[in-house]
Amino acid sequence: MDSSEQQLLRGLYLEGKTISCMARELQVSRKTLYQWRLRIQQKAVVLLGNTFAR
Repeated sequence: MDSSEQQLLRGLYLEGKTISCMARELQVSRKTLYQWRLRIQQKAVVLLGNTFAR
């Protein structure tokens, strides 16, 4: 996981920030953050298996 993904996870889930807030902080679009979040989810499925449902 790269540092931008780590920053996103930390901000969203540990600090409770919004996508919009994180986009401003990281100076990227919200669309980019949604793509990063999807990539993180895909990595989690590989590591943990598909043990969680939507």
